[in-house]
Amino acid sequence: MRDHSFVGRKFRLAHFDYEGAAFSLLPGGEVRLGFDPGRFDATPEQAASFSESATAFGLEPELRSYLRGVTTEPRSITLAPLLLETQAQRSGLRPISPEAPEVQKFLDSENRRHGEFELYDNEGILRVRHGEDGALAAWRIVPKTQGQIRLDLAESGCRLPSTDEWEYACGAGAQTLFRWGDVCPCDRAPTESTAAGIARNRALAPADAEPWTAFVQPNLFGLEIAKDPYVWELAAEEGVARGGDGGCNISGGVGHFMAWLPLASAYSDPEITAMLQADPSQSFFRRAIPLNL
Repeated sequence: MRDHSFVGRKFRLAHFDYEGAAFSLLPGGEVRLGFDPGRFDATPEQAASFSESATAFGLEPELRSYLRGVTTEPRSITLAPLLLETQAQRSGLRPISPEAPEVQKFLDSENRRHGEFELYDNEGILRVRHGEDGALAAWRIVPKTQGQIRLDLAESGCRLPSTDEWEYACGAGAQTLFRWGDVCPCDRAPTESTAAGIARNRALAPADAEPWTAFVQPNLFGLEIAKDPYVWELAAEEGVARGGDGGCNISGGVGHFMAWLPLASAYSDPEITAMLQADPSQSFFRRAIPLNL
């Protein structure tokens, strides 16, 4: 148990350890979900960024109307309490020996650079993590369908969170577009706003730190969630993913506001379903443990 704060909001966290992973207790009860675009007042920078994107890519030109199409509707529901894994994990990761020939060959081809890398080869996807201290870890990514993941989790008494549970976990009751507020910077994408860079900015002017810089921190429930648009998380419902767009907006150069939008708590673009089903290897998930109180 510990006290935790997030952009001025305070919460008493209860963290649990299960098989070496951290889980956070989400209280149940009646909760408010969704987003009302009618109350959203974009900053001039957000409006200008979206206008450029809409013109260049043929999007719905009115920002509030566009948001209505890619966020869930405002609603009040009742949810039961549950434990939710604090970090999402990549679907289909299978550890392999760092001494495996394919790992060593990959490292030699990269001149043993430090970092985390992925390589597509004849056997699928190889992931290698090479630490600054020389530590090595390697995995094979063996794609699994959403149904296979559900079955695997059920064997250990876990499950995927429902889309409502995921949204509640992300926003933790915040009624703003993002869990930190309505504002996002429009001169950079989330992937250009690293934790190290934000930490340096805070050290220089901690009193002036913008609320959006909290996106790299654990949210009010202590979850590492919706921090990277490339990471989309599976929900229990078939074909539903939350928390990102697989990097589509960033990779497509759609604009900075659009790059941040997939991190919105209520973001749920129907087009993601088709992409998810086409390439399940890019999915992430976090375990939920229901509490039968």
